[in-house]
Amino acid sequence: MFREDKDYYCPECSTKMSLLKEGFKTVLKCEKCGKEVVDTCPHCSCLLEGEEKPAENPEKLTLRCIFSGCGRYVEDVWYKPWRSTELLKDKYEEILRSSELPLTRNQIGKELGRYPFPEAEKKVIRVEFEDLLPHHDFPRHVYLRMAEELLNLDSTPQFPLPLFTDNEEKVQRLKKLIEEYWEKKYREALKTIVKRMGIPFGRRGVGILHRELRIREDEAGYCLRKLENLGYIKQEKTLRGRMWLPTLDGEKMVKAGTKTRG
Repeated sequence: MFREDKDYYCPECSTKMSLLKEGFKTVLKCEKCGKEVVDTCPHCSCLLEGEEKPAENPEKLTLRCIFSGCGRYVEDVWYKPWRSTELLKDKYEEILRSSELPLTRNQIGKELGRYPFPEAEKKVIRVEFEDLLPHHDFPRHVYLRMAEELLNLDSTPQFPLPLFTDNEEKVQRLKKLIEEYWEKKYREALKTIVKRMGIPFGRRGVGILHRELRIREDEAGYCLRKLENLGYIKQEKTLRGRMWLPTLDGEKMVKAGTKTRG
């Protein structure tokens, strides 16, 4: 079962184990923690079957009693130090490769089981979420909520928000998602204003977009300011009071169905 030309590492503490012969059985013993792994079942004395799963974990050997009347012994042993820095780096890179978008430290830490891991970060692409925004005048709380939604985070993140990835294409993919995120809000807000032939200025207008588009009030307010800056809506006094009205450019934009310049 155990080969003298291979190294085996303790499943408890990752220390290299000694190979010992004790009568008819072979024992792997850890000198550090005292853990012992045998090649025969301690309950029924049957020779254990060694199971390797290269696709899942090529560095681990699982010993299992397959006797139908027993089957009580299962133990793992490792071919490499499973707590080594290199193994953690490999796992870190694997996590990034398997993700379609850049990840936050918290997301990586949940998979890796530990954080921080600065050595691994030196070898991957780091980008600040704020640098991916099409404009840098977003209120901080707005863009953090946007990050929560686009990155599928469990909670609203903190500022600053560094992201990590193995591929520049994933950065561009996230950047495109951010642009589409706001483009959709701008376009829907403008369509609503054109359809209603204007909305009241101030909180009443914000409330209309909030209810009809099901977006947060702070996002609705930001969309209105942006559309006004782009020249698609304007403030004007009317018989209905002060209103946000669509401009000619805004009406053309909705009719043509093209993207806004925001």
